[in-house]
Amino acid sequence: KYNFDIQSSVDLTQASSIFANGTSLIGVGNFKGKVTGEGETYKIVGEADTESLRVGGVYLKALNVAATVAGTNENYQADGTLIAQMLTFEDFKVDFLKMFGNVRGTGTDFRWVGELQTAAVKSGSLTLGGLFLSDALAEYKDRQFRAEAGNGRTQRFSLGNTEFVDLTARNLKFSAANGAINMS
Repeated sequence: KYNFDIQSSVDLTQASSIFANGTSLIGVGNFKGKVTGEGETYKIVGEADTESLRVGGVYLKALNVAATVAGTNENYQADGTLIAQMLTFEDFKVDFLKMFGNVRGTGTDFRWVGELQTAAVKSGSLTLGGLFLSDALAEYKDRQFRAEAGNGRTQRFSLGNTEFVDLTARNLKFSAANGAINMS
């Protein structure tokens, strides 16, 4: 059994060797909070931040997370808020990201449910400005990503030479796998 109040800075590159699934982490993370548990079962309540972080193929700049995480080994569930100045994943770039919600996962595979706000999203010829999604779901499993939102709005939606202003949509679906992007 363990019960710690922690305030620390960690070289995540060195710390990534403790994860059994081989997830690569690059960056320096700061944490302030409480860690409790017994054996492989843990609970973490606190705040974490980093100037930059790379997890697998995902890069985050100026990341701040306030959350409660509970799990056993690499299986986890988290509730909280994530704010990042920038996120990149494959050819996606997201500026000023703010997410609220719940994440469940195993290693790098996850399922998130909540709300999302961004200043801008760009991928190839797709650009979104002032995006807000509610009743949202995102899932990354077996290197395939999919997302859905019950409601979405954006101040600007541009795809190639087509542009919409103040666009509102329902039942949005998006997926990316093997270099193909599908959106409806």
